[in-house]
Amino acid sequence: MSKRDGKSVLIGGKEKRGVTQVTVGDHETEVNERAAELCPVKIIEVVRVKG
Repeated sequence: MSKRDGKSVLIGGKEKRGVTQVTVGDHETEVNERAAELCPVKIIEVVRVKG
């Protein structure tokens, strides 16, 4: 959590156009999709990228 603004910090994330993004491996996809489902403010989005 950021001491500056009290918001959570995405460790290893990079900000692009005001959105913090991180690439995760296939083995982490399921837990991140679950986190997105349970997020009370619906701010987490999981997008599968081909490549």
